[in-house]
Amino acid sequence: MYSTTVAAFVVAYFVPCLAFTPKECHDSIGPLALRFLSTKRPYTYQTSNPEIPIPQTCTPVKFWYFGRHGTRYPGDDDILAMMDTLTPLHTEISNSINNSLLCEHTRMYLLSWRLGSDVNLLNESHLHEQGKGELQAIGARYKSRYPDLFTDQFSNDTHYFRATDAERTVSSLKAFASSAFSNTSSFWFPNPIKNDPILKFYSVCEKWKEQVDNNGSSRVELKKFLVSSFMNDTITRVSLRLGLARNLTVEEITIMYTNCAFETAWMNGTLAPWCVAFGVEDFQVLAYTEDLEYYHVDGYGSPVNWESACVVLQDAANFLGEYEANPRNPGRNVQAYFSHSGATLKFLARLGLFNGTEINADNFDNVKDSYVWRTSDIDCMGSNIAFVLLQCEDENDLKLGVLFQEQLVNVFDLQGPYVDYHQFKNKIQPILNTCDFQQICDVDA
Repeated sequence: MYSTTVAAFVVAYFVPCLAFTPKECHDSIGPLALRFLSTKRPYTYQTSNPEIPIPQTCTPVKFWYFGRHGTRYPGDDDILAMMDTLTPLHTEISNSINNSLLCEHTRMYLLSWRLGSDVNLLNESHLHEQGKGELQAIGARYKSRYPDLFTDQFSNDTHYFRATDAERTVSSLKAFASSAFSNTSSFWFPNPIKNDPILKFYSVCEKWKEQVDNNGSSRVELKKFLVSSFMNDTITRVSLRLGLARNLTVEEITIMYTNCAFETAWMNGTLAPWCVAFGVEDFQVLAYTEDLEYYHVDGYGSPVNWESACVVLQDAANFLGEYEANPRNPGRNVQAYFSHSGATLKFLARLGLFNGTEINADNFDNVKDSYVWRTSDIDCMGSNIAFVLLQCEDENDLKLGVLFQEQLVNVFDLQGPYVDYHQFKNKIQPILNTCDFQQICDVDA
C-alpha cells in the first residue's frame, strides 16, 4: 500500500532532528498521538496491566462477548475526501514546504505520503488486514484464559457466534474464531440479518433515529465547537506549521486527521505521515470534536441512547441465567457477538461506565485533561465487553467477571475483581424490569 519512500521514512521518522533545534522546528509528538485517534485508534491490549487470575476454587462455565469489528478501511465519504481533497492539498503543501516550520526529516516524511491503491471504493468500510490480526489476537487470548470454554473443536451445541450484515463484522467474527478454536471445520454462524434487533438495536429504535441520529439538535455542541476559538487556533497553528499562505478549512484539517488515524492503525501504531502536522494541543482539539459527537449521539447525551441498550444487557442476563436455572444442562458455553461502535458505546453507557463530567462546546478548556468519555480509550477498533460466569466450591457460589478491553472492571457499584453473581443480578433487575424496547423507542412516549 505504501511506496518504498514512505517505508524508508517510517524507520527514519523517529531520528532526532539534527538540522534544527526544537525551538526552530516542529517535530512529531510520536506515540503519544495514539491517545488522540478517537474511534480509528488500533486495538492495543494493555500488557502492562497484569492479568487477575481466576480464584483457584472457581471454574469458568459461561462466557458472553460483545465487540466492535477490527480496524477497517474508511467509508466512501472519507475515501472520496482523501482522493479529492487530501491529495491536492498534499500537492499544495509540497509546493510551499520550504516555508514550513517542520523539522527536515518530518518534512520529508510528510512529502513521502501517497494514498494507497487499496484505499478505494471497492474496499470501503471493509476489514483491513490489521483488523483481522487484532481479532485473531483477541480470540487467542480469550482461548488462553478460558480453554475449557473455547474447546479445540467448535460445536454448534456449545458455541454461538453472530455478526451484523456488514463485511467488517463478519470478517471479524471469522478472524476471532480462527484463533479461538483449533479446529473450525464444523464452524457455523447464522446468516446475518439487516437491522439485527440485538447487534444493531438502535437501527430499529424510531425514537433514537428521529430525536438523535437524524436530529440536528444532537450535534449542536459539535457544530459550536467547530467554529470555536479552539478550532480556529488549531487551524491557524497547523496552517502556519505547514507553510501555507492561507488557512486550512475545517473539512481539510478533518480529513488530514482522519487519514492520520486510519493509516496509523494500518501500520500497527506507527505514526502515519499526516500525523506530523499536529501537536498535542491540535490532537486534543480534534479528538474532542469526535468525543463530543459520540457523547451526544451514542453516549450519555440523550437517555434513549443508553436506555435502548437494555436489550443487550437482557441478552447477556438470559445467557448467564441458563446456568443458574439448570447447571447440569446450561446451554451453550460461549455466546459471541460482533457489532459496531454505535452499539458498543450505548452498551457501555447502559453499564454506567465512563460517566464523568458532561462534555460540551463551552467546557473544553476546563475538562480537556480530565474527562473520561474519550473514544480513543473506550471505542478503539476491536473494542469489546465480556462477562465470564464462574462456578465456585459451593453450588450456590457463582461469581461474575466483567471485562472491558480484556481487563476486569467494576459496574453498578459492585467491587470486584469477581463479584457475587446474585448481587449483580439484583443490581440489573430494575433495568430488565423496565426494558420495554417498544415503549423506550416510541417517538410519542
